[in-house]
Amino acid sequence: MTKQELHIKVALFQRELADLNRIKVRCNTCEHFTERIKRCDKHQACPPDEVISAGCDDWVYDPIPF
Repeated sequence: MTKQELHIKVALFQRELADLNRIKVRCNTCEHFTERIKRCDKHQACPPDEVISAGCDDWVYDPIPF
């Protein structure tokens, strides 16, 4: 690997890390959550506000929402 290749890889990883750091772990970013009715499809319940804002251990993120 050359010096230039190393700098390119580091820049790429920094961009990817910045993208991951933008993801907020909370119900509205979880694939199990239905936003319009504020309901968790996995647990078949409406989570309390403290869970909605922090997410739960079953939180799953899908960057492609379709």
